[in-house]
Amino acid sequence: MTGSLSVEKPQRYLQETTTCGYSSTILQMKSTASKSEGFTLRPYQTACVDAVINDFNTGHRKVAVILPTGAGKTEIMLSLADQMIRERGGKALILSHMGLLVNQTSERAALRIPNRQIGWLKHGYTPRQTDDIIVGTMQSARIEDKISHIKNINLIIVDEAHFITADSYKAILSRYPNAYVVGLTATPYKSKRLMTNKFEKVSYCASLEEMIEQGYLLPPKMIAVEQLHDDVKVDVCALYLGRELGKSALCFMPSVEEAELMTSVLKMEKVNAATIVGDTPEATRRRIIEDYQAGKIQVLCTVDVLTAGFDAPCTEVILMPVRCGSPTAFMQRVGRGLRRYKDKTECRVYFFGRVPKVEKKFYEEIAKFALKKKPDKMDIFEALEWAKYEEDDEAITYCTNMARIHKNLQSMGHEWLSQMVRQDTLPKDLLGRIDHLHDKLSGVRARKTDTPASERQVDYLERIMGSKINNISLGEADCLIRVVGQMKQPNHPVYGEQWNIPTGKHAGKHIKDLPWPYVTFCLAKAPQGAVAQLFHKWHSFKKEKGLT
Repeated sequence: MTGSLSVEKPQRYLQETTTCGYSSTILQMKSTASKSEGFTLRPYQTACVDAVINDFNTGHRKVAVILPTGAGKTEIMLSLADQMIRERGGKALILSHMGLLVNQTSERAALRIPNRQIGWLKHGYTPRQTDDIIVGTMQSARIEDKISHIKNINLIIVDEAHFITADSYKAILSRYPNAYVVGLTATPYKSKRLMTNKFEKVSYCASLEEMIEQGYLLPPKMIAVEQLHDDVKVDVCALYLGRELGKSALCFMPSVEEAELMTSVLKMEKVNAATIVGDTPEATRRRIIEDYQAGKIQVLCTVDVLTAGFDAPCTEVILMPVRCGSPTAFMQRVGRGLRRYKDKTECRVYFFGRVPKVEKKFYEEIAKFALKKKPDKMDIFEALEWAKYEEDDEAITYCTNMARIHKNLQSMGHEWLSQMVRQDTLPKDLLGRIDHLHDKLSGVRARKTDTPASERQVDYLERIMGSKINNISLGEADCLIRVVGQMKQPNHPVYGEQWNIPTGKHAGKHIKDLPWPYVTFCLAKAPQGAVAQLFHKWHSFKKEKGLT
């Protein structure tokens, strides 16, 4: 990101601004993307669909796609669903976390693939057995009686896939273990971690920068504004009246109360404004959005509700009175205004601060990260830097601990295991034991031996680790087999069979791996039962050993 940002005071409203990181020639490109393209996929959309299908054909079953806001993920989802049904049969399930996205996707599907029967899975709607493609919310998909009669789901597409670690999605995916899974997202980061690490592979990735350079999206023009009043709403209103009057604008406020007050301030100045927040009724929200898209409402105030699933290409202005410290949130907000529309040539993004130069530098760094292509995978050190950037104490603690373990294992000569820790590729069942494994390895250096590990030993270690062993030193293999083998012994004090559940649907599971809702159910319904007694025994053991 090399472009500069203009700094201006609300009362001056200078016209000089610079496009962040892009030559002005980009604005002269053909605006064919703004015209109706019918049902013909863009070249990168076709490449994305082909890449996903190819990965499925070569053995992958759970893949991710990273595309920026405005790149047409709905077209890709529908094309994937149609092609998979045509080639492999079965049904497709498209899931989102918002009812608004269900409406938009369903309406587009009716135009895009009229030969397919489209069903709804949301509040008040249950899919039919004859539906080819079911579009629904993850909340509704959890309700057993709404989807239990649909048996042959062969493809699950998760929109806004950075939510895929939520329990709702886990429950749905576990219901159809043989289905192919595609996760699409514009913001692969959630809780400051790269969510695509949860997939086998990233099949396709494109950045905002690439979409802008190819002319499919418009460049953001970011403008730092000096805040002159204690109440920044006064500055926002003055800016809009003096510079952007009549333009379609989104204003992101820090709270519901502030969003409603901002709307009131604008209305007092005869600006048609409205507020959409989390508890805005769906019918009201839909009406407001339609009025905004039609130009009847000029400014929409919100609290990050419109950062996903909101399609309004008419948006020319983004107002951010409060600092946006997260590149993920920044990317979502700015993306709302980058779609091409009629004669629109740019999206102006205003942010306010007491010291504009400081804000300028801050947002340059934010934009640099937000617009660039993201890595398919992120190692523990990159994750640590990201966590520090967003001031996530929990993630900082986790990443710092993993970085320490990585360095210690490396210094002891356990290079292969240390790299697995660094790349965060340890399987879940072993990840929870890494501290214990690290303690076991302390003081035990890997050493070369003349006796190679047997095929049986290597196979055993690969199954334990969940990863293929390539070019591993013989001594390290023996050492790791011995240590991990100890953890798998039936009489191991922490991981032994004495802690396995004896009865019930989770029989054979370690007590620490039980879902908490199941534990609370057993404690309430059968306080003297085997599960409850084992839980109390385990809790006392952890307390005694200092494992809590």
